[in-house]
Amino acid sequence: MPVDPKKKFIALSDSASFFAASGQPARLLQFVLEVAELANPVMRYVGAAKGDRPEKIKAFCELADRGPFRPEILSFFELEDGNPASFFGGADIVFIDGGSTRNLLAILREWGAISALWEAYERGVLFVGASAGASMMFDWCLTDSIRTNIMPWQGIGLFPGTICVHHDARQERREALSRFMETDDIRFPVYALDDGVGLYFENGILTRGVRVADDAQCALFEERGALPSYVDLGATHHA
Repeated sequence: MPVDPKKKFIALSDSASFFAASGQPARLLQFVLEVAELANPVMRYVGAAKGDRPEKIKAFCELADRGPFRPEILSFFELEDGNPASFFGGADIVFIDGGSTRNLLAILREWGAISALWEAYERGVLFVGASAGASMMFDWCLTDSIRTNIMPWQGIGLFPGTICVHHDARQERREALSRFMETDDIRFPVYALDDGVGLYFENGILTRGVRVADDAQCALFEERGALPSYVDLGATHHA
């Protein structure tokens, strides 16, 4: 009897922690490859949230030298095939980079990629979202797609709840989350991730947390008015 594939997702608070500087261990990359449980997987990069910046695509391809994985690029700005079924076909891992959450969602919806994403996730493709790429997966997120205004934005609802990445980066972000938690739109649980934090969801359940900075944490609010608990991130990930 066939076994349903595991449904896997890793939410990373920031992209910089994944793209470790040359000479530094690529700890989050190694964590992603551990979760994938595949030898030399195909990892497809989606950089639409930053407009497919060449320097980010180059950095992604260079990471393969520290992998191992086989890098591929999905560019919505230079599509050769507009069929949504082809966007994630053949990929073992899909890495959705950060940038503007609002623009990322607009592009994915315009090209019909949301349903393709859901289908690939159901097939067992590991999705990794960094910053905007993580934010878009939940019911709601906090975004500064307009740099002067941190605001709630509705995601695709692959996971229930609300996520706030870069929670420790700016006081304004923490204040915006606090205000949103007093509204009727807020959806619980609420995940408030510091930079350097990764959360692994398996079959929709938060299974494991990791961090690459000793003081990084993830606050978890289960319901309105409740004090936060903190996700067990274990020891700093030094793979």
